Amino acid sequence: MLDYILHLSPGILIALVIVIFIGLVSQAALYAKAGEPWIAALVPVWNVIIFVDVVGRPKWQKLDYNGARNNHSWNDRIVLAATGWFVSCN
Repeated sequence: MLDYILHLSPGILIALVIVIFIGLVSQAALYAKAGEPWIAALVPVWNVIIFVDVVGRPKWQKLDYNGARNNHSWNDRIVLAATGWFVSCN
């Protein structure tokens, strides 16, 4: 996958870096405003735990990675994991 990313055009790579940067900064600002440590936006599993607390989801959904209730296929789970949507949405 890294080989695929490196062969993209420079404009797409720059846009991708900008979008990732904006996402990280905005999530860090959200955590800081909620009274949580902003560095949690950079740590994958801790990120999900803090996010579930901030948005007020039930505590049992903190590490609900399997998505069994949502009946996702294996490739949906890869996309959900890659985008950070670990918390199941009912």
